[in-house]
Amino acid sequence: MGLIFWGSSATLSADNTSPLIETILRWFARDLSPSTIEGCIFVIRKCAHLAEYGILAVLIWRGLRGSNGVHNGKWNWRLARLAMCCAALYAATDELHQAFVPSRTGSAIDVLIDATGAILSVIALHRLGIWRKWWAPNLEK
Repeated sequence: MGLIFWGSSATLSADNTSPLIETILRWFARDLSPSTIEGCIFVIRKCAHLAEYGILAVLIWRGLRGSNGVHNGKWNWRLARLAMCCAALYAATDELHQAFVPSRTGSAIDVLIDATGAILSVIALHRLGIWRKWWAPNLEK
């Protein structure tokens, strides 16, 4: 959460990160139009939102799962929902913080993107658990 808060400051604003992203994109393809570059930067920045809040939700879930004292190996949807809600709530407070940073803007759309990242990552974690339960016993055969 501290890294997200730091990233919400002017340090990782679009004004500061867009030139770096453009340089990397131009290294791969010199002939990209300015509108294509702008679109790519937009997509990269929104994917970063998905990823960072996905990681946050998984870390919250892991902390909650480990803190209940007993882990029986079964999936607990209550803890999963709590992790997703905590990540979404933090996303809302992060956007509120950005509203007070001169080079940033708070956005409800970004909160939705962040919450989507949290939801997708917890669902992926659940699916990974199902896959591991099926796959691991089959490896021993």
